[in-house]
Amino acid sequence: MDIKVGDIVEYQGGRYRVLRCLQKSKKKLHLFGDFSSALVYESDVKLVNSIKIPTLNVGDTVIVHDVPACEKTALNGVWVGAMNSKIGKTFEVKKCINHDEYGPLALLDDRWFRTYHLEKIDDYDIV
Repeated sequence: MDIKVGDIVEYQGGRYRVLRCLQKSKKKLHLFGDFSSALVYESDVKLVNSIKIPTLNVGDTVIVHDVPACEKTALNGVWVGAMNSKIGKTFEVKKCINHDEYGPLALLDDRWFRTYHLEKIDDYDIV
Protein backbone atom coordinates (compact mmCIF):
# COMPACT_ATOMS: atom_id res chain seq x y z
CA MET A 1 0.00 0.00 0.00
CA ASP A 2 1.34 3.43 -0.90
CA ILE A 3 -0.64 6.06 0.99
CA LYS A 4 0.29 9.68 0.45
CA VAL A 5 -0.52 13.11 1.85
CA GLY A 6 -4.07 14.08 0.90
CA ASP A 7 -5.47 10.54 0.79
CA ILE A 8 -8.53 9.58 2.83
CA VAL A 9 -8.10 6.52 5.05
CA GLU A 10 -10.15 4.58 7.57
CA TYR A 11 -8.77 4.04 11.05
CA GLN A 12 -10.72 2.48 13.92
CA GLY A 13 -14.01 3.08 12.11
CA GLY A 14 -13.38 6.77 11.37
CA ARG A 15 -12.32 8.54 8.20
CA TYR A 16 -9.25 10.72 8.21
CA ARG A 17 -7.14 12.73 5.78
CA VAL A 18 -3.41 12.03 5.76
CA LEU A 19 -1.58 15.31 6.36
CA ARG A 20 1.92 14.00 7.10
CA CYS A 21 3.92 10.90 6.21
CA LEU A 22 6.85 10.04 8.43
CA GLN A 23 9.24 7.57 6.85
CA LYS A 24 11.44 5.76 9.33
CA SER A 25 11.95 2.00 9.41
CA LYS A 26 8.15 1.71 9.22
CA LYS A 27 5.98 4.40 7.58
CA LYS A 28 3.78 6.41 9.98
CA LEU A 29 0.89 8.64 8.96
CA HIS A 30 -0.43 11.73 10.75
CA LEU A 31 -4.21 11.66 10.34
CA PHE A 32 -6.75 14.42 10.88
CA GLY A 33 -10.50 13.83 11.14
CA ASP A 34 -13.64 15.61 12.33
CA PHE A 35 -13.03 14.98 16.01
CA SER A 36 -9.45 13.82 16.45
CA SER A 37 -6.03 13.28 15.00
CA ALA A 38 -3.78 10.24 15.24
CA LEU A 39 -0.24 9.17 14.43
CA VAL A 40 -0.44 5.58 13.17
CA TYR A 41 1.42 3.04 11.10
CA GLU A 42 0.43 2.77 7.45
CA SER A 43 -0.34 -0.92 8.01
CA ASP A 44 -3.04 0.06 10.57
CA VAL A 45 -5.24 1.95 8.10
CA LYS A 46 -7.37 1.13 5.07
CA LEU A 47 -7.19 3.37 1.99
CA VAL A 48 -10.66 4.77 1.23
CA ASN A 49 -9.89 7.37 -1.46
CA SER A 50 -6.57 7.95 -3.20
CA ILE A 51 -6.51 11.65 -4.07
CA LYS A 52 -5.22 12.77 -7.47
CA ILE A 53 -2.50 15.32 -6.78
CA PRO A 54 -2.25 17.97 -9.51
CA THR A 55 1.04 18.31 -11.35
CA LEU A 56 1.98 21.95 -10.88
CA ASN A 57 4.80 24.06 -12.26
CA VAL A 58 6.07 27.54 -11.49
CA GLY A 59 3.89 30.03 -13.35
CA ASP A 60 0.74 27.88 -13.31
CA THR A 61 -2.49 29.52 -12.19
CA VAL A 62 -4.41 27.68 -9.46
CA ILE A 63 -7.55 28.14 -7.43
CA VAL A 64 -7.47 27.39 -3.70
CA HIS A 65 -10.35 25.12 -2.65
CA ASP A 66 -11.64 25.07 0.91
CA VAL A 67 -10.73 22.26 3.29
CA PRO A 68 -12.65 21.00 6.35
CA ALA A 69 -12.07 22.83 9.63
CA CYS A 70 -10.23 19.82 11.09
CA GLU A 71 -7.53 20.28 8.43
CA LYS A 72 -7.09 23.98 9.25
CA THR A 73 -5.11 23.44 12.41
CA ALA A 74 -1.60 24.58 13.21
CA LEU A 75 -0.93 21.00 14.31
CA ASN A 76 -1.02 19.89 10.68
CA GLY A 77 2.27 21.69 10.07
CA VAL A 78 1.27 23.88 7.14
CA TRP A 79 -2.07 25.69 7.63
CA VAL A 80 -2.15 29.08 9.34
CA GLY A 81 -5.16 31.36 9.82
CA ALA A 82 -4.02 33.88 7.20
CA MET A 83 -4.59 31.21 4.53
CA ASN A 84 -8.37 31.39 5.00
CA SER A 85 -8.48 34.65 3.03
CA LYS A 86 -7.02 32.88 0.00
CA ILE A 87 -9.81 30.27 -0.32
CA GLY A 88 -11.73 30.57 -3.58
CA LYS A 89 -9.14 32.88 -5.16
CA THR A 90 -6.66 32.30 -7.96
CA PHE A 91 -2.90 32.62 -7.64
CA GLU A 92 0.23 32.08 -9.65
CA VAL A 93 2.47 29.28 -8.39
CA LYS A 94 5.77 30.87 -7.30
CA LYS A 95 7.61 27.69 -6.29
CA CYS A 96 6.96 23.94 -5.95
CA ILE A 97 8.62 21.43 -3.64
CA ASN A 98 8.04 17.85 -2.57
CA HIS A 99 8.51 17.91 1.21
CA ASP A 100 9.60 14.69 2.92
CA GLU A 101 6.78 14.82 5.50
CA TYR A 102 4.14 17.20 4.11
CA GLY A 103 4.17 16.00 0.49
CA PRO A 104 3.84 18.28 -2.54
CA LEU A 105 3.63 21.97 -1.62
CA ALA A 106 3.15 25.08 -3.76
CA LEU A 107 4.09 28.62 -2.79
CA LEU A 108 1.24 31.05 -3.51
CA ASP A 109 2.07 34.65 -2.65
CA ASP A 110 3.77 34.21 0.73
CA ARG A 111 2.21 30.91 1.91
CA TRP A 112 2.90 27.23 1.26
CA PHE A 113 -0.19 25.19 0.38
CA ARG A 114 -0.61 21.44 0.15
CA THR A 115 -1.47 20.74 -3.45
CA TYR A 116 -4.34 18.30 -2.82
CA HIS A 117 -6.75 21.25 -2.45
CA LEU A 118 -5.39 23.30 -5.34
CA GLU A 119 -6.78 23.08 -8.86
CA LYS A 120 -4.78 24.09 -11.90
CA ILE A 121 -6.69 26.57 -14.07
CA ASP A 122 -5.82 26.50 -17.75
CA ASP A 123 -5.58 29.83 -19.57
CA TYR A 124 -8.67 29.03 -21.61
CA ASP A 125 -10.67 28.50 -18.37
CA ILE A 126 -10.14 32.11 -17.28
CA VAL A 127 -12.75 34.52 -18.62
